[in-house]
Amino acid sequence: MKRRNIKDHLQWHLKESELAIVEKDKELAQRLENEFQLRHALELKQRQLVSLGVSHGIEISNLKAENDERRRNEHGVGDGNGEGGF
Repeated sequence: MKRRNIKDHLQWHLKESELAIVEKDKELAQRLENEFQLRHALELKQRQLVSLGVSHGIEISNLKAENDERRRNEHGVGDGNGEGGF
């Protein structure tokens, strides 16, 4: 009788352990899926930032060119004094 109780007890613990492992496997699979989705979202955001940085760089470059042109016009380029502003 005592052996039967020990065997039943061990089988019950084994079954509990197996169920716990299955549950942890599910949790791990979900975490991996979440990590994959987050990495994908991060990659997309990084691409957007790079794209915006390039666009921003072009805008800055254009603004600098416009500013340089404005300064040349304000400082005597073509004003007839012969210095040319440089």
